[in-house]
Amino acid sequence: MRKLWLVLLTTILVACSNNDALNVQVEKNESKPIILGTDVYVIIDNKADERTLEAMTRAAREAGERFGFEIKVIQPTGADDLVKQINSLKGITGIGGAVIAAKGVPAGEAIAELASTGIPIVGIGTNSAAVLPYGGIGFVGVTDEGIGKAIALKFKALGLKKLICVATQGKDSEREQRICGSVADYLSGVETVSVKVTNKNSPEILRKAIAGDKEIDCMLVMNRSLMSTVNQTKGLITRDLPVGLIGYEESREREVRSGELLFMTDNQDAMQARYAVDMLGTFTTTAGIIGNGTPVLTGPDIVTAAKVDAVSLSRKDFNR
Repeated sequence: MRKLWLVLLTTILVACSNNDALNVQVEKNESKPIILGTDVYVIIDNKADERTLEAMTRAAREAGERFGFEIKVIQPTGADDLVKQINSLKGITGIGGAVIAAKGVPAGEAIAELASTGIPIVGIGTNSAAVLPYGGIGFVGVTDEGIGKAIALKFKALGLKKLICVATQGKDSEREQRICGSVADYLSGVETVSVKVTNKNSPEILRKAIAGDKEIDCMLVMNRSLMSTVNQTKGLITRDLPVGLIGYEESREREVRSGELLFMTDNQDAMQARYAVDMLGTFTTTAGIIGNGTPVLTGPDIVTAAKVDAVSLSRKDFNR
């Protein structure tokens, strides 16, 4: 069994990220050296579906074999359970590290406490702000800025003039607006507007927004739940607007193939699990840090008609 002595020295962590402005200080503590084991706990986003859960589990275990890790996967039921699961890792015998999809300050604070015991932690998912500022050795996933930049480059290549972001009015609205703003930042020379809709009134509100602005020539759907509404709206307007979707839905692959949908985005969740375990293994065997404290991006991958068939097969084989 590989052993690595890690001595935790005084740590002061100040958080600032592209997702949330955080200001966190961890009290000075001196900890005793610990011996890391080979059990690696992978805590996956509670919203991950069965296919994604299986793909991430397989990827983590494949990566873990190279380092002799025993992968143990946990899927919390919600935000409170996430904090509970992180706290439960403290004091576990044989733990070698943790890979955590964390969101929010409470989860970050729990990660800080776990990191203070000498356990190396790598974050995955969409929120680097809940991991890196709290003592995580790295983060593998996507960022709002990265999503905005990738989408902007795709739309910019089309030579378009004005983009409309279609966002929800629910709890995800703030993040959707942030991503839309990031797209606008990278779309120099292209005006960006947004509209918030609900499933009940969406078609008419969206129709009015588009009909009232003749310069709008492309559309970005910020949430998969709005696609049915967008398709209804397209039947009410005379212009044929290229539409991009943030998120991946297998039921929409046909629309991508036919060109009805310009692209979907894929965060490549299995890759996140694989690279995160690799990052842990590299750290525990060489003390090396991948990414130098900045997010290692796995996407978003912009899935167009040219590659949707290959992506579809890969997803069915649980490789993405």
